[in-house]
Amino acid sequence: MKHILIIDDEMDILTNVKAILNDEGFICYLATNSNQALEIIKSNNIDLLLLDVWLEGSEYDGLEILELIKKNYNIPIILISGHGNIDMAVDAIKKGAQEFIEKPFSSERLILSVKQTLELSEVKKENISLKNKEIFNYNFIGNSVSINKIRQLIDKVAPTSSRVLIYGESGTGKDLVAKEIHLKSQNKNGPFIVVNAALMSPDNIEIELFGSVKKDRVKKGLLEK
Repeated sequence: MKHILIIDDEMDILTNVKAILNDEGFICYLATNSNQALEIIKSNNIDLLLLDVWLEGSEYDGLEILELIKKNYNIPIILISGHGNIDMAVDAIKKGAQEFIEKPFSSERLILSVKQTLELSEVKKENISLKNKEIFNYNFIGNSVSINKIRQLIDKVAPTSSRVLIYGESGTGKDLVAKEIHLKSQNKNGPFIVVNAALMSPDNIEIELFGSVKKDRVKKGLLEK
């Protein structure tokens, strides 16, 4: 069941859009300004944003929220506006929006955009998952003294539960060594989890690492995985 956050300063639009999406089986959250929206995103696992460009009485407008979200989260965004034009649509797409739709829009148009955007997001996630599965399609080759010494070190540390720090210049094969250690470890039948710390924000790092439980929705943390 997908969770959608709708951000608009007009309450009648919020309630109408929520009713349409609820009928399609989506769980909806509502926000009338940037502060409410960011709080909801911090405390819930949101699968999609429906974001109005003009937000009266909000600290940030739609395009500014779009940029903030794209810097800190991997959430697909559909931008909506009653005063849109081609230049605005192009700017929104450049800043990371998946789609731009104009008000007033029909129920069919809204549902189609939401489903297509969510499907595209799932395809991207599946592609990333497939790439992660392919990380073991490699050969640890070489018979030099240095390579053989590395093999001996791997064979020594892999069976243990010790933490291992692998260091070296870019392109020297640190990731291959990490994968080889995993393949020879007690956890070889489990997943090889890659954590890109540079993409984590201080606001969501705890949830990413340790997971969260929100009502009927459980998100596993990277450490549990």
